[in-house]
Amino acid sequence: MKIVVAGNYGAGNLGDEIILEGLLNSLKNCSPKAKITVLKGNQKFPSGLKSLIKSIFNPKRKTAKTVKACDYFILGGGGLFGSLTFRANIIWGIQAFMAYLYKKPVIMYGQSIGKLKGKFRKWLVKYLFQKAKLIAVRDQASKNRLKLVGVNKKIYVIPDLAFNIPYKPHKRAKKTLILALRQKPNIRKEFITAVSKYLNWIINKKKWKVKIINFQSQPSKDADEIIHNKIIQNISNKKQVKIIPTPQNSVELFDLYSSSGLILGMRLHSIIAAIKTEKPFIALSYAPKIRDILKDSSLEQYMINADSIDSEIQLIKSTEVILEKTHRIKQKLAKINKKYSLKHKEMEALNLCKTFSNEH
Repeated sequence: MKIVVAGNYGAGNLGDEIILEGLLNSLKNCSPKAKITVLKGNQKFPSGLKSLIKSIFNPKRKTAKTVKACDYFILGGGGLFGSLTFRANIIWGIQAFMAYLYKKPVIMYGQSIGKLKGKFRKWLVKYLFQKAKLIAVRDQASKNRLKLVGVNKKIYVIPDLAFNIPYKPHKRAKKTLILALRQKPNIRKEFITAVSKYLNWIINKKKWKVKIINFQSQPSKDADEIIHNKIIQNISNKKQVKIIPTPQNSVELFDLYSSSGLILGMRLHSIIAAIKTEKPFIALSYAPKIRDILKDSSLEQYMINADSIDSEIQLIKSTEVILEKTHRIKQKLAKINKKYSLKHKEMEALNLCKTFSNEH
């Protein structure tokens, strides 16, 4: 059996690469001998009209040949539709559309759907998902949004695919805070100042160290190092701050988390990694997908809206409360991990593997 996987892979985003690890685990569990091809970077179908037409009518193009020869086309996971830019929705829509054009069964797996604005986006998402062989989204809000635009097929809800990576926390926690912010346009000066003052407090008053991880590592306008550099400029004791090279896989990331005491995360998978490694965290929410996933996990109390932060006081108070409850938080996160691992196994056995076997 030949399976083609498409998603935001190979773009220098650590969260997406961890999603891919979890997805490949599921595929290998269902079909150990399957030949799996992951479309990365420029291997995907082009979004430009001229290049796209060439892909359709030139069967010798490598991407077209790969998709034409596959038995299944999987799109996901991650947040591919909805709240992204209009162009991003088009790019991912084209990937699924081309698979349908070649009459391939499409599986929408592990995605989250952002708020759908405009008639075209709603139509596009309805069309693509209604034709899918199997739909599994990563939060209840995404399921609700698909239903609202008219997708009337069975929609399953599964945890983020990062929870499908086996890992048992094994390192002793140190007085280290891991910081993982997200660069985005128009970051408020008040936010930068508040986070900087908070870090000065945890370094100078609590005597903690700070480790910074860039989840988006490729040089671009979205590279996390941009916002992290702004923060570092305001740190009084820079010797206690260390920038960690972006981990290459989940084991490296989870090991870093295991030896830490607290996570201050803005990137979604910086928060998911905290849950996975049973570490107390403060989630700085900048997008619906963060709130949606934490709501499903009953962890909203550890989330602060990034746009509402105007001083370090809110972060300091949250930290003091969380550190007092560390043991109870760890117990809760351990239960969530066990529950989510079982959910993935059930999803594989009852739906994903069954879908493959029914077709062959």
